Amino acid sequence: MALWIAARDPRTPLAAKIIAGAVAAYALSPIDLIPDFIPVLGYLDDLLIVPLGIWIAVRLIPATLLANTVIVSYRVAKWGDVARHGRMTISPVAQSSRASAP
Repeated sequence: MALWIAARDPRTPLAAKIIAGAVAAYALSPIDLIPDFIPVLGYLDDLLIVPLGIWIAVRLIPATLLANTVIVSYRVAKWGDVARHGRMTISPVAQSSRASAP
């Protein structure tokens, strides 16, 4: 989820956005480089290309931006406040008000 949020942020480099989009398209596409009906090799390309693409996209995102998106994705997963995260920054006020939430 953090990579998806980072890909939507305007501060993310274009190369990271393109790689993240290409990896998502490849993972969801019914077309593979090696068809899945070929034993072992069919699934091996999925097991190598998708994690490698995610790793490359994460490496291209600046560390501070990635850390911020991890915090936002945690908050979205826990409280479901997708509309409230704005530019994906966490203010001290928002953190303190959420600290008392169940």
